[in-house]
Amino acid sequence: MASGRRAQLIQDIIVAIQDEQTQNAFLSNAIAERLGVTSTELEVLGTLVARGALSAGDLARRTGLTSGAVTRLIDRLAERGIVRRRADPADRRRVLVEITPAALRASEPFYQPIAREGTALLEERTEKELEVILEYLRINYEFTKRHTERVEAMPDRVQLPKRRVNIKANVLGQKVRIRF
Repeated sequence: MASGRRAQLIQDIIVAIQDEQTQNAFLSNAIAERLGVTSTELEVLGTLVARGALSAGDLARRTGLTSGAVTRLIDRLAERGIVRRRADPADRRRVLVEITPAALRASEPFYQPIAREGTALLEERTEKELEVILEYLRINYEFTKRHTERVEAMPDRVQLPKRRVNIKANVLGQKVRIRF
C-alpha cells in the first residue's frame, strides 16, 4: 500500500499527465490548422522532423497507421510539396520519405520557439533527472502505443449521449413543444 504522500504524488502525476496531454493536443490542433494539414498529417510530419527520413513501413510502425493509410497520406503530402520520396542510399530498392525544406521553413515559426525553450528547460536538469525523464518517456510511449492498439481493436464505437432538444414556441397562436 502506498504511503499517503506517495499516493498523493501518484494522483498528482496522473492529473499532470492528463493536463499535459490535453494541452499538447490543443497545441497540435492549433498548429495543424494554421499549416492547413490534419492532425494525423502533422504527427507524421513531426515524426519525420524528429527522426529524419523514414520508409512508409517505418512510418506505419511509428504511428500505428496501416500501410495503406500511410501511403495515401504520403501521396497527399507529396502532391502538396510537403514531403518527397527519395531512394534510400543504403538500399536503392527502398524508398524514404522526408519533409521538404519549404515545409520545414513554414513550420519554423511554430516549432523553433518550442525547441529553444524546451532545450533550455532540459539543460537546467541534472544528468540523473534527464535519465529519469527519458526512462519515463520511453515507458510512456510503449504504454500509450499498447492502449492505442487496444482501443483501435475494439469492435464497436461507444455512443455518447446525444444532445437533447426541448423547444417551446408559439406558432400561429398555438403553443408548441418539440422534444427529441
